[in-house]
Amino acid sequence: MAAGRKYISGHFHFNKNIWEAYRDQYSWITILRDPIKRYISQYFFDAYKPENHARVSDSLEDFIDSERGKFRGQNYINYFGNFSRYDSTDLQTRLEIAKKNLSKFSLVSFLDNLEQFTNDLQAQFNLTVKIPHMNKNPVSKPQIDQSIMKKIEEICEYDSMFYAYARKNF
Repeated sequence: MAAGRKYISGHFHFNKNIWEAYRDQYSWITILRDPIKRYISQYFFDAYKPENHARVSDSLEDFIDSERGKFRGQNYINYFGNFSRYDSTDLQTRLEIAKKNLSKFSLVSFLDNLEQFTNDLQAQFNLTVKIPHMNKNPVSKPQIDQSIMKKIEEICEYDSMFYAYARKNF
């Protein structure tokens, strides 16, 4: 941003200081995915990675019981609230801060409706994009035991509340 780049993309924690400094020069845009689907997809993507960066070697059953597995279920409230795994802020407070920060975004869209996202980009920014399907998951339709799904839903509880808030308000 300091270098004046016109477009920056990636997975970034929302930072209020950066937003304050550049909010008149940039538009903040995000695409959200159902947290349960995101959690499962990310687990299998990371479990089958050929490289070690962020690779998961635990079974899904072991992963969801691990500290890392539990923290991953809070991706949205941590990214949008700018919280690290070592922060002691309670989950409800993280959720409220994340929701407040989401309101600062110019466009909030959802992965299950990319056509709407591309239409919104065109309407709001006169920007036409083609979105390639990258990072295809090696396990497209995993069979997950109902007891494991229930644990994943519990782990993702606050991200699911954040997602429901976003669906309702954006």
